[in-house]
Amino acid sequence: MIIGKKIEIFFRKIISFLTRTLFKKQIREPKPPYKRILFIRFDVLGDMIISLPVLRAVRVNQPSSEIDIVCSFKNHPIIKYSGYVNNTYIITKNPFRIFYLIFKLRKKNYDLIVNLVTRPSLTYGLLVKLIGPNAVRVSSDQQKHGHYYTHLVHLPPKSEIHITRRLLLQCEFLFDKNYPALKQPWISFDDEIKKKAKELYQWVLQQFNLDSEQSRIAGVNLSAGLVQRDWTFEKFLEFLKIVVNKYEDQIDGWIIFTNPANPSEAPRMVELIGSNKVIQLPQIKDFKILFEFLYHLYFIVTPDTSFMHAASATGTPELGLMAKVKVPEWGPLSTPNVVVTSKDPTSLKGIPVDNVVAGFNDLIVQLTNNNN
Repeated sequence: MIIGKKIEIFFRKIISFLTRTLFKKQIREPKPPYKRILFIRFDVLGDMIISLPVLRAVRVNQPSSEIDIVCSFKNHPIIKYSGYVNNTYIITKNPFRIFYLIFKLRKKNYDLIVNLVTRPSLTYGLLVKLIGPNAVRVSSDQQKHGHYYTHLVHLPPKSEIHITRRLLLQCEFLFDKNYPALKQPWISFDDEIKKKAKELYQWVLQQFNLDSEQSRIAGVNLSAGLVQRDWTFEKFLEFLKIVVNKYEDQIDGWIIFTNPANPSEAPRMVELIGSNKVIQLPQIKDFKILFEFLYHLYFIVTPDTSFMHAASATGTPELGLMAKVKVPEWGPLSTPNVVVTSKDPTSLKGIPVDNVVAGFNDLIVQLTNNNN
């Protein structure tokens, strides 16, 4: 272990000890409706998407509460424009900015702080305790660092329940249990974003010489996000060459999403397939536009869980590629879907092309039956 990391761990332990011994104040026990609520969710984009049903349910059931959230630069755009929270606070790795943020949020005197990250974390525990020494502090079961919270909610094992359902169980004391929290869509953006997404879809239709918004356009996301989710360019190419020809009558057009990390992939894929039914989607930097764009698609194919969660949120059918052990917790939710799995939890590269083609066929059958 490098010296810098050892020093970081040492100081974290010192701070942990001080917070446990010096900040022992009487805990308030406010009852709903809570005046001020703070959520903690500063991780990646997909984690915020799967938290949207929770935040929406709390907003609907606690309409008079001020609801704030601590988030990250990566997931901030989704929640800021959702209408579910009053204020968003972005946390960084800069220690001076972190201490300033803690100082700023302490003055708000929150009644309730909820940690939506279900893994044990010293950092999250410290943050919650320092921001709200007098607040009711809620998290899920924590084998470590549970002493930072006033209430730990017992939840089913991660292998048995989807992460969104776990979060809903954790926060169900804040809303009516009969509230249809998973009703889609989980989020819808303002008219300007909707307009841009529709214009993008109209552009796609023009490329295929189509004029009906009921056209069956399939989206393919090559980007894996993480190395272990990469299915390889070659396998995607083989898969698409098969299904584009085989399902010519069922699919009106295919769009390949541009991979920001490798922008040359999509145009190369289109060129190698050599079909006028396959085009590249221009790179869209604003994920909110892509989010709204998903509403227009017939289905999407993706190995990336952020796109899977977005499809679940919009109700867009999906063909997902995942490690088998990850499906119960992180797979598609409440939308028509087929998931093709890898037995290897660290890589998708071993998934045969034939398996994905078979999964594609199952999805087409499912969608056809749903429409009849």
